[in-house]
Amino acid sequence: MSVTASRLARPEVDFTQPYYIDRAGVLLTLQRANLSSRLQVLFGWAVVSSIVVLGSVLLVVGTFIWLVEHRHNPEQFPPQPLPGIANGMWFALVTLTTVRYGDKASITRIGRGITAAWMVMSLVAVSTLTAGLASAFTVLLSGSTQEQIKDPRALDHLRVAAVEGTSGMELAERRKLRIVATDSLDKGVEAVLNNRADALIFDRPALRYHLKLNPDLAVHVAPFTLAEETYWFVMRWDDPLRTPLDVSILKLQRQGQVEAMVNALLD
Repeated sequence: MSVTASRLARPEVDFTQPYYIDRAGVLLTLQRANLSSRLQVLFGWAVVSSIVVLGSVLLVVGTFIWLVEHRHNPEQFPPQPLPGIANGMWFALVTLTTVRYGDKASITRIGRGITAAWMVMSLVAVSTLTAGLASAFTVLLSGSTQEQIKDPRALDHLRVAAVEGTSGMELAERRKLRIVATDSLDKGVEAVLNNRADALIFDRPALRYHLKLNPDLAVHVAPFTLAEETYWFVMRWDDPLRTPLDVSILKLQRQGQVEAMVNALLD
């Protein structure tokens, strides 16, 4: 278990050498997006920035094509700036998408050089621009979204579940949070799933292991952590196993086996 000041002060128990150090974690819900939040994805930064970048690039390429082509190819790229640049942008877009309708084509050497360079750049541009769009539309179609709580300070305004008698409860009390007390980890997770609590504070390794055993739960461990937790074995103060356990723990730590065992359980 993790050691707290109140546990360490009990005279009838003793603790071994610490064998693992981690931090207290926070469990949050995975919310299902409603129609409104799904549509907001279409106007999010990923989509808007991709459209702005795409439009700007097409404008630049289209303008260059018009500048070098309109004197020698006025039928396809009129001398007037507005229709000429518009045709240039259409040519750049068709080239970018590799559709190649054939209604517009560059005939000058400089124009063909710009077109060749734009073809090569399009390979990179398409992959870069579609990355943000793909991410946004994945969220739009799946309807899954994570709770937007990315900072411990956000917990100050939430209902936080904590298991009685644990370091998580002491941490919640110390931070003066709105506590929803439970008597087990399962009850704490249930409180979050049933919307009786907005979050759960518990040992991060235990939360990760619980999610490994229950991968279908609509919850996730928050990307931030709280206070540091040190894990020890607890026993009676006069237990003769204390020294042998300390020796074994130190040997395993120096060999790197403790970290490997913990990772094997949690990953």
